[in-house]
Amino acid sequence: MKNKVIIMAFGKIDPVSLGVSLGVLSGTSTFFMGLMILIFNTGKPFNGTMGAIYITYDFSFLQCLLAGIAVSVSTFIGSYIVAWAYNLLRHRVNS
Repeated sequence: MKNKVIIMAFGKIDPVSLGVSLGVLSGTSTFFMGLMILIFNTGKPFNGTMGAIYITYDFSFLQCLLAGIAVSVSTFIGSYIVAWAYNLLRHRVNS
């Protein structure tokens, strides 16, 4: 009994569901953060960080919208890859 193999007890993750949920959450929060910076004219460190990651980011409503979409897409891709890798490793460990 001491040498029993531990089997992963967690279920399979749907990559599309994880990607969409995290992508929408991060895209929406990025859009509203940019909108708050635009309205209250504060948050220069956030603008500098976003400008370093997304080259065309600037203070305008359209740029806030585009940044939200870009963050949503990039988070979707990253989350999809993580869920796919988790499912692949889970399958290999359990078989």
